[in-house]
Amino acid sequence: MKLTDIFKFKLFERTDPVDMETVNENFESVEKIFDGLTAEDVGAVATKGNTADNTVAFTTASERTKISSGETHATLFGKIARWIADLKTVAFSGSYNDLSNKPTIPTVVNNNTTTEAGYALDARQANPNVDGSLAKQINTLNSGLKKYYTQTEVDNIIKKNKVKSIEMIDSRVLPIVLDALKEYDDYKIMVLPDHPTPIVTGTHASDPVPFMIYHKNDEKDSGVDSINEESAKTTGLFIEHGPDIMKRFLED
Repeated sequence: MKLTDIFKFKLFERTDPVDMETVNENFESVEKIFDGLTAEDVGAVATKGNTADNTVAFTTASERTKISSGETHATLFGKIARWIADLKTVAFSGSYNDLSNKPTIPTVVNNNTTTEAGYALDARQANPNVDGSLAKQINTLNSGLKKYYTQTEVDNIIKKNKVKSIEMIDSRVLPIVLDALKEYDDYKIMVLPDHPTPIVTGTHASDPVPFMIYHKNDEKDSGVDSINEESAKTTGLFIEHGPDIMKRFLED
């Protein structure tokens, strides 16, 4: 009986009777060969094996697209090559000079006289302690108002601005608040300033301030028709300790 050259399988002649024992031996020989066979034996890389020395033939992709799981090495490397090829010089140099369409950075000047566009003001101009700075000039102008105006004129300017502020609150803020309160069946409001600022002194004072408490479902006549220091005095109501006013507001 002849044998195969490589695996030495037993070969039957045409006239040989079929011997099942011989057939089984052939199958067992095959099983033994494959049982010990490794990827290296057939020139392949084992699962999780080292492919450091393998080579991949690929073609750079025609456009930038994201890589996806399950793609072949050739497809993956082709996509990666496209992204790298499209990177500009600045991506590798990191140099501002290699940027295209660079923004125009204004030139910094330290003066208040430039009339041309494209210049940025030096930060020192905002420092009131730097001689010649814009902030210093404004500070000097503010502190010297009394040199150019009489005390009465300064008082009138302050008074006019206060009146204007109150008028703006009356015309712009109160209508919004009053309109919103219409949605409630009952509510309570307290109105008062945090401190007086007499026109005479032009600064904060510690004198008592007038206050008003209004309760929609429990209206009371205070005997006055306006809120100010003088009308508040006529009510005879005085709260000596400031925080106690909240207690009165919540309990009244």
